[in-house]
Amino acid sequence: MPTHLSALANRFGARAFQREANFTQSLASTSEKAYTVICLYADWEEFSENLLTTSARLKPITTSGVMVSRAPGIKDSSDFRTELARVYGKKPADRFSVGWGTPSRFVKIATKLQVRNQATLVSAIASASSPADDLRVFRNFLAHRNFDTARQVRARVPRLPLTVDALVGWLGNLLPGGRTQFGVWCEDLNDVARASTR
Repeated sequence: MPTHLSALANRFGARAFQREANFTQSLASTSEKAYTVICLYADWEEFSENLLTTSARLKPITTSGVMVSRAPGIKDSSDFRTELARVYGKKPADRFSVGWGTPSRFVKIATKLQVRNQATLVSAIASASSPADDLRVFRNFLAHRNFDTARQVRARVPRLPLTVDALVGWLGNLLPGGRTQFGVWCEDLNDVARASTR
C-alpha cells in the first residue's frame, strides 16, 4: 500500500494544534510553555525527516495524486543512509547530526539526494512564510541558554530581555486577529507542511 505524504502533514498539523492548545492554557507555567516550544520544534524535525526520507525511498503519493519516484541510487533505508552520509562527507556507520528542521540543511539534503519532488519540497520548506528557523533559534535558547543562542535570539528580537520568562511572554503576546505569536507559528508551520506535500 503506498504512503501518502498528506498523512505526514496531517500528523504534524494535529500535533501543532495540540501544542498551541497546551501553550495557551491559562494554567500552564512558564516552564511548561517553554517545553511546549521545544516539543513543537522536535515535531517539526520529525516531520521534516519523515518527509524527506519518505520522498527519497518509498515512492509516496502527493496530495495532487502523483507518485514520487525514488531518488537516484536509493532502493532501501541502507542506501538512504549511505547517500545521506555522502552528503555530509561521513561514513554510513558514523554518527552525525543532520538538523532536519533547519530549512537550509533540509534544502541541501533534498538537492544533493535529487529527490524527485525537490522543487515542491524546497519551495515550501524554504519559503519566506516559514517560521522554522525562528522556532529553531527560540528552541535552542530555551534548551541551551548560552552566549551563542542568546546572540541568535537577540538578532531576531533586539529589545527583548534574554530570559525564559521574556521569550515565553513574547511568544504568548496576542497579535492582531487574536492569536499568539506561538499560535501563528503553529499555523504557518502547518501551512508549510501541507504545501510541501503537493
